[in-house]
Amino acid sequence: IRDRSKLSLTGVFDSSHKSVDSKYAQGAYVILLGGPNAAQSVGYEKCHVLEFSTKKNTRVAKSSFTADLLSGNRCAKVLYRIGQWLVEIEMGADSVRDLLDVRPHFPLQLVTDAMEVFATVQCPKPYVGADQPVILYVEALVEDLRGRITELALVPTRWMLAGAMTKN
Repeated sequence: IRDRSKLSLTGVFDSSHKSVDSKYAQGAYVILLGGPNAAQSVGYEKCHVLEFSTKKNTRVAKSSFTADLLSGNRCAKVLYRIGQWLVEIEMGADSVRDLLDVRPHFPLQLVTDAMEVFATVQCPKPYVGADQPVILYVEALVEDLRGRITELALVPTRWMLAGAMTKN
């Protein structure tokens, strides 16, 4: 890859809260390889879909906030892993050990339309109530944002790419 500064990996995630007949929320993400501001370009930036997923979350979400956190955590993990795979494809490796601590060569952006999630992870000490699983989901996402993910962006719901994957 000649000029990495012209590329970024973007993970767009969304969820819809559980329906009446199901206790599980629907979660979705799309991983894009595109320009450095593909998430904010309102659909005019050329990009490539590297992976997408839409399925029921494997954990019970008691609120839409929790459902969005679950989708965000899943998206962040996949985004980072794909970033590592691209380094492996570009650089090669003699053994798996060489790839354990490799950092992706591109900026990693997470994109959400969930204002609650966006605002919560911005706080130095986010309060999320007494629900222990929610606290753990927030801590996991904050940890990814501090150590692995370059940016968390908020987009209006009407421009949300992954929203089409979670709703009828």
